[in-house]
Order: sequence, then C-alpha cells, then structure tokens
Amino acid sequence: MASTAQAARRAQSRSCRAIAWRKAALGPEPSELQPLRSLVTQLGKRVAREKADSLKVQNHRLLAHNQELKGAIADIGSHQTDVYVYIHEKLDEYSDQIAAYEQRVAELEAEAESLRSDRDRDIAKGREDAKQEILRLTQEVDSLQDELARVQEFQTQREEVFAELDAVRAALKQEQRGREEDRVSMERTKIAEKQRLKDEMLRRVQEAKESILADTVQQLNDTTKRTLAENEQMTTELAYQSREVEKLIDYVEARRQTRTWERRYLALSERFRRVKASRDALPAGGRAARPAAPRRRIRHHVDRLAPLREGPGSVVPNMGASGALKWVIRLVAAVAACFFAYGIRTYAIDTYGRVIHEFDPYFNYEITEYLNAHGSEAFFKYFSHKHWSPIGRPIGTTSYPGMQFTSVAIYRTLQHFDIDMSLNDVCVYVPVWFGVIATIFLGLLAYEGFRSASAAVAAAVIFAVIPAHIMRSVGGGYDNESVAMSAMLITFFCWVRSLRTKSSWPWGVATGIAYFYMVAAWGGYVFVLNMIGVHAVALFFLGRYSSNLHRAYSLFYLIGTFGALQVPVVGQAPLRSLEQMGPAGVFVLFQVLEAVHIYARSQGMDAAAETSLRVKVFGATGVAAAAVVAVVWPTGYFGPLSSRVRSLFVQHTRTGNPLVDSVAEHQPASADAYWHYLHYTCLVAPLGFFATLVNRTDGKYFIALFSLVAYYFSARMSRLIILIGPVAAILAGYIIGQGAEWAFDQLAGAIGLGPKDADDADASSSSSSSADSAADASADSSKGRKGGKSGARKPGKGSKSKSASAAAAAAGASDSDWLMDRLGVAAFLDWYKSSTGRAARLLAAAVLVFVTVAAGRHFFWYSHEVARGMSHPQIMFQARLQDGTVVMVDDYREAYFWLRDNTPEDSRVMAWWDYGYQISAIANRTTIADGNTWNHEHIALLGRCLTSEERKAHRMIRHLADYVLVWAGGGGDDLAKSPHMARIGTSVFHDICPGDPSCRQYGFSSDGRPSPMMERSLLYKLHSNNLVPGVTVDSARFREVFTSKYRKVRIYEVVNVSRKSKKWAANPENWLCDAPGSWYCPGQYPPALNKVLRKSKAFKQLEDFNRREEDDNDSAAGKQ
Repeated sequence: MASTAQAARRAQSRSCRAIAWRKAALGPEPSELQPLRSLVTQLGKRVAREKADSLKVQNHRLLAHNQELKGAIADIGSHQTDVYVYIHEKLDEYSDQIAAYEQRVAELEAEAESLRSDRDRDIAKGREDAKQEILRLTQEVDSLQDELARVQEFQTQREEVFAELDAVRAALKQEQRGREEDRVSMERTKIAEKQRLKDEMLRRVQEAKESILADTVQQLNDTTKRTLAENEQMTTELAYQSREVEKLIDYVEARRQTRTWERRYLALSERFRRVKASRDALPAGGRAARPAAPRRRIRHHVDRLAPLREGPGSVVPNMGASGALKWVIRLVAAVAACFFAYGIRTYAIDTYGRVIHEFDPYFNYEITEYLNAHGSEAFFKYFSHKHWSPIGRPIGTTSYPGMQFTSVAIYRTLQHFDIDMSLNDVCVYVPVWFGVIATIFLGLLAYEGFRSASAAVAAAVIFAVIPAHIMRSVGGGYDNESVAMSAMLITFFCWVRSLRTKSSWPWGVATGIAYFYMVAAWGGYVFVLNMIGVHAVALFFLGRYSSNLHRAYSLFYLIGTFGALQVPVVGQAPLRSLEQMGPAGVFVLFQVLEAVHIYARSQGMDAAAETSLRVKVFGATGVAAAAVVAVVWPTGYFGPLSSRVRSLFVQHTRTGNPLVDSVAEHQPASADAYWHYLHYTCLVAPLGFFATLVNRTDGKYFIALFSLVAYYFSARMSRLIILIGPVAAILAGYIIGQGAEWAFDQLAGAIGLGPKDADDADASSSSSSSADSAADASADSSKGRKGGKSGARKPGKGSKSKSASAAAAAAGASDSDWLMDRLGVAAFLDWYKSSTGRAARLLAAAVLVFVTVAAGRHFFWYSHEVARGMSHPQIMFQARLQDGTVVMVDDYREAYFWLRDNTPEDSRVMAWWDYGYQISAIANRTTIADGNTWNHEHIALLGRCLTSEERKAHRMIRHLADYVLVWAGGGGDDLAKSPHMARIGTSVFHDICPGDPSCRQYGFSSDGRPSPMMERSLLYKLHSNNLVPGVTVDSARFREVFTSKYRKVRIYEVVNVSRKSKKWAANPENWLCDAPGSWYCPGQYPPALNKVLRKSKAFKQLEDFNRREEDDNDSAAGKQ
C-alpha cells in the first residue's frame, strides 16, 4: 500500500514538471485561458491531493486494520479461519481497487498533459473539452465519494467483525475460566484424595504399628518366659559346671605343680645330655675314672619324671574341636559375604532388566562400545564432534579408561569361551562383580589391620551389604566408582601387607600396579595417593621409620607414578599438580633419610652423630627445595587446586565455581546421611576406632588415619560418603568379630566343644610365649638360688645385665600389681574366675549373641530396603497412580527413542548438560554439552541461551541447535535447576545479572513463585507452555513436537534454523587442527555468534587465589 502511494506521488511530480516545461516552450498563453487553466490546475491539484490524502489515510487505516485483524486471527486460532479468509479476500479486493484508482489518476494526468500539448491547435475546442473534462472530473469526484461511502460501510463491517471477535474472545476466556475452575476443582479433589489416602495410610500404618507392637510384646513375653526357663536350666547346669570347674581348678593346680616338675625333667634331661656328651668326649681312661653317682642321680630323676611326657596332662586342654568349628564358621561366613554382595546388587536387574542407569553410565557404555569396535589406538585418538557441538570433545584423552578396558577384556574372554553374553550385559554386571571383589579385599585389609580372622570375616559381611558401598555398585550402575572401590581396596591391602614384616617390602610392587589401575579407573586416585603418603609420613613422625618402609614406599611411588603418566587423561599431573606434591615430597624425604642412614652406617656413626647429620642434610634439602619452588612457581609449572578439591576445604556455597556448587553431591553430608548410608555401624565403628589405639601397629595406624581422613572428606562432600563405608565396615567388623569370638569361646566351653574355661585357654594360648619366658626366668632364678656357688664360680656372659633386667621386671611387676589392686582389677579378675563370674560370662555371651543376631537381622533388612530404593535406574522408575495401580514411568527413554526415530541423524539437541550423555548414547544425536563439564565457558553459553528472554534466546539457539529438550516434571526438573543455569551463565556473561555474580534476581520467591526474570526466560516458557495460564511459546520461534506420556519431557523444534551456521560448523575446513592431518581438531562457533561471544569474559572463581593479584590490579585500574 505504501509503495503504491509513493508511485502516485512520483507520477504527479513528473506531470507537474512536464506541464511547466511545455508552458515554457509554448510561451505565454492567452489571458482568457488563464482563469480556466488556473481553475483546472487548482481543481486537479485539489482532486489529486484529496485523492492522495484519502488513499494515504485509507492505506494507513487498512494497514493498521490488517495488522489488527492478523493479530486477532492469530489469537483465536483455528476457530476463526472463515473470518480470516473473508477479511483477507476483502483486503485483496480493496487493494486491487486502490491500485485501479491510482492507475486512473495516472491516466488523468496523462490526459491533462495531452490537453495542454494540443491547446495551440484549437483554443475554443480546448475550452469545450475543458468544460467536459470538468464535468467528467466532477463525476469522478462523485464516484470517489461513493467509494468513500463504501469504505465507511466496510469500516462498519470491520467494527462488526471486531465486535464478533470480542465476543469470541469473551467466550474463549469464559471457557478458559471454566477449564481453570475445573482444573482447580480437580486439584482440590486430588488434594482431598491425597489427604484421604494419607489418612488411610496413616491409619493403616498405625494399625500395623499396633499390630507389630502387640506381636512384639507377645514375642517379648514368650522370649522372656523362654529365657527364664532357659536361665533356670542354665542355673542348674551352671551349678553342675561350678562343681566341675572346682574339680578342674584342683586339677589345674596339680597340673601347675606337674608342669614345674616337667620343666625340671627337661632341665635334667638337658643336663644329662651335656654330661653324656662331655663323657663321650673324654679319653677312655678319663671316662672310667669319673664317678657314676651323678649319672645315676640324673637317670633316677629322669625315670621319676618320665610319666609326665605323655598323657592328657602333658599339654593344655585340647582346643582342636572348637578351633576347627571357628574356622568352619569363618569360611561359611566369608562365602556368604560374597553371595550377599552379589545378591543385594541385582534388584535392579531382576526388576527392570539389564538396563544401564542414570547419566554417566550411558556415556561409559557408549565409549566402551567404541573401544570394543575400534581398538585401543583409535580409542585414544577419538575426537567426537557429536559431543559438545560445535567445538567437539577429545574422548580418549578426557576419559578414565580403566573400567572400559576391563569390560572389553571380560567380554572378549567370555566370547573366547563361547559364553553368550552381550557387551551391554557385561557392563550391567560389572558393578555387581566388582562389588564382590571389593568385599573380598575389604576383608583382607581388615585382617592386615587387626590380624584377626574373625574381624576380617565380620567386616566383609558388613561391607557386602552396607548402603555406603551399594550406592555406587548396583547392577546397571556402570560408573567409574563401581570399579574404583575395588581398585582402592586392593591398593590399600597391598600397601599394608608390604609393611607386615621386614621381608614384605616386595609387596610395594603390587601396590604400585594396583595404584596404576586405580588411576586408570577413577579421578579419585588422588585420595589414594595422598592417603598412602599421609600414612607413610605419619609412621616417620611416630618413630616407626625403617628401611622396609622406605623400600615399600619407593617401589609404590615409582611404579605407580610411572603408570599414572601413561594414562592420557592424567598426563603430567603427578609431576605438576599441587594435589600430588605432598606424596612426592614424602618420596624425596625417604630417599634423603635412607641415604643418610646408609652413609652413617658405613662411617660407623653412633645415634647422636647420625641425628646431627640428618638435621644438617634436612636443612640443606629444605633450602634447596624452597629455592627450586621459588624459581619454578612464577613460571606456572604447578597447576592450581581443582574446584572439587577446593570444595573440600572451602564452604560449599562459596567455592567460587557455580558449576561445582550446582551439583547436589558436592553438598556437605548431614547426620541423616551418615545414618542412611551407614546405619548401625555409626554406633559401633567409634569403638573400633579406639581399638586401633591399643597395641598399635603399622596396619592399625593406617586404619585409624583412613577413618579420620574419610570422615572429614565425607563431612565436606556427601558424594565421598563412599569412602567412609570401608572403614566403617572394618571398625565395626573388629568389634563384632572380637565379641562374637569371645562369646563363642564361652558358649563352646559350656557345651563341651572346647575348654571348660575359655578365658584361661585364650590367656594361655595368647601369652604362651611370655609365660614360658617367665617360667624360664623363674627356673633360672631358682636354679641360681639353689646353685649359688656354682653360679658364682662361673658367671655367664652378660649376667649383670640379665640380673638388672630381672630386677627391673620385678620392680615393674610389683608396681603393676599395686596399681591393679588400687583400681580393683585384681578383685575383678578374682570374681571373673569365680563360679559367679563364669555364670555371668555365660549369660553375657548369650545376651551378646542375641543382641548381635537381632541387630544384624535388622541391619540386613534395612540394607536390602535401601538397596531396592537405590536400584531405580532413574531413567525409568515405578510409580503408583491415584487408584493404586503401579505403572512403569519410562518417559525419558520414550523421549530419546522419539528423537532417534523422528529426527534427522545430523540433528543437534540442546538440553542442560545433565542429559547430554543419554541423548548421545540412546538417541544417537549430537549434544551441546554433557556431564564431562570440561569447558566452563561453553556451559555458560548454554545457560545464557536457556535463561534469556525468548526472542534473544532464539537468536542464539538458531545457530546452535535444531531441537530443545527440557525436563518438565518432578522435583528435579529443569525449572528447579535453572537458578544454577543463570548463575553459571553470569559467571562468564556478566550482562545477564549485572553486578550480581550469584544472580539472585533469577529464581523463586519465598512463596514459591518465579521471579519476573525467570518468567521472561525461555526455559520457563518451554517448561510451562500451556500449563500455566498466560504462559505460551511463540510458535514462530519454537514449535512443540513431543510431550511424553506423563509430561516428564518436552521437545521443541527450533523454527528458522540457520542452515548457513550449521553447514559452517560442520565443515572440516573450519576446524582448528593442531597439525595437518591430526586427529585433534576442535571446532569453532559460527561467525553469527561472535557478537554474543564478545560479551563473554574468561571465568574467574570468586575465591581463586591464582587470580587475586590480577583482580587487585583490575580493581585499582577501575578506581583510577
């Protein structure tokens, strides 16, 4: 319309110029024609002006009306299609009429021009023609006025149409209000139904509690009656046992005397042997000349003591039956622990089938398939542009490959033996198998720590089912931690085993190899390295340093570090990362210690001289190390602490990295979390910790340090509760194992399977060497008293030192006896060995067994319940409808399958980074980001796209993605995560929330309503489209193409995608390869995004100590 009016004005201007030119060419016209010419000119100008103004007004009105009609038609949608067609036809008709009028005006101007050109031929005829033209023009004006009347009539019709549209809008609003009222009514009904179900459930729970309480009371009554009856029977039995024990005491006293005679017999036998040997060594005459009386006396004593050499009284009472039974029980319990560990991890497989769980496991499975199909060389050179579009990601050098190589090795081994099992099934069962392996090595580590088989078996049984271990090892949970836990425990076991004796240091080789596997399996290898380093340096400060410790640690560190350097994702970190410099310093310390010790020994230095030399060498080494650090530090050789390590020492919400803070697992653990994942072991493990402080060994020191470090880290980050599971099982297992063994000895002695007094047997067996030493010392002293002259005449070598030691021991024994008397220990021991004490011990043993069995059954039941809860794959789960029907919610896989089956293979799907692994593995489509989170700035761009206003977001997304996927249902959907998205975006793009790094203006208010900034965001509209009144997505930008069955996932197609940007990003010529023909070729952002990318700033943590000086300089420059 506007272009037509401009053309009319241009034609009028041309006609005026032509008339002026011709007037100039013809000269002055006659005076009688001037009034007529003036009238015609004025009339023409007036008509043309009125016509142009009218047409202009009509054009503007029609344009405005056209826009209003288009907006109205867009609002009412498909219900007003006929009205839209009618108005469109009318607009076209009027547009054609206006064009005809404009053409007519042009023709009139042409005719006027022809009249002016012919005025020289016939002026009179011109006058007549002018009159006729005036009449004609008058008629034309009348027709235009009629047309204006018709236009006014059309205006009236338009107003009627708008009135009708208003009526339709009112009807639609009324219908919408009715639907809203119905929805509110349904919600109220739903709430009432929920309340009714809740009340019903509470009533049933109360009834169940009352029933259980009644049953429990009845069981307690029955148990009490049964216990009383058993106590009466036991009292009778104890009375009999007391009489028998009194006889046994008399027998033991007699045996004690017999034992003294037996020792005398052995001494006389040895004396007889020496005499005989000396006699045989004498010449024949000398032998004949010696008197035979001493020999006859010795033989007389030997013959008198000969009956003591055999018979039941020659040794301590037989413990073979109870000992064998103990080992049978331990073996059965160890095998049962393996079965428990396997069975409790297969709930997910039994319920959902052989399905991979969660997010990261899908990526692990995807690259496992790639490794199996292409081999290790291609795997380590695998650069994928399917992940992290458009920049791509090097897969082989950014992934820990230990679990993948293990799975492929297992799969190929099974194939070699013709065992039909797919790679998917192997990956599903890997956490189960390695859960069993971890249980076995946990038992071995507990044995090395406490040197108790019972403690080892009990710890293995607990660890098999403890939720802190199950949380990362359920079937289908194909994650790095499921394999890394076994690798960590193998490494710790080999390390502690290498310190058992002086000749155990070769186990350091096994420790280094196990640590290498740990490095390849999980990024938590830093904890393992530092745990061993802390233990080693603690042993040094505790005065337990030895050459064995030096050799074991050196082997471990050299082999482990060399192996770690071979893992591409680790690279040079063992030599440059601050997190790993501590163990390196311990390695240097031990080398200096051992060198000083070897030098001092070669020079024959005493302890004081060696200590002095050690101080001097340490001082020089410290100065040299400080100088090296001072020179190297400014060059940036040492990398900073990672954000996750910083979060262990910095308050959670202030790590400075919003990406780290956005992960729920990085929050500190609560007391409820410990009870949830450790249960009863929370109560028993502290007792085991104090037990590590008694009779301290290198292994006990390691268990104690492990427990302290694991507790601290788990308290700082809930994800690391997995680390406290092993030590909780070991400490609780020691207490339970020792208690069970003591109770077994008491009960076994009572029923005749072992010695009548188990404690005496344990005491004699555990301290036999010390008792024998004491008896030998007593025999020597008595022999010295009886043969004083002989001893005086022939003093042995070192007799003075032996006498001093004996005197000191006697003094210490007297002091100890006095202290025990003052503390009442002696009286307690007397009571403990009395008949009443023995009866109390049997009763205590019975109670201990009862409590242990009851608590153990509840612990096992609780662990299995938690295991069932942890066995949900997350990608699918069971839910209960209002009518009680249990359904399988498979919305997430349904959405991924839809993407796989209904989108082009080169489609790019934008979603929050949590879902990237599943999109690439299941839907087989290109993702914008995933859980690797290696590029903070790229994730910030993703957060900017999702949290910006719809119009701004579309301008960016059309260059990056073809589809947008959002999680729109449940407590952990994208709307709940969006404040973290805004904060991450703001950390790089400061214009999102200017002056507010935490972006507090984007989020929810105290009443749960979204803030204005959130309401304007694209994510909120995609999430709440047509669900919240007044919230809709512009279909000209994003078109909804899929909504899952239970509305958990919604997928939108991006309208007007930039094909140019997509083609540019996919073109290999635009990739930035590090060398011609190289496999490492990162992509680039399309040039259309340069304007947005220029607004970004390199991410700096809020508390990054490496940036502090730079920040200070920036702030100072800003002030200037």
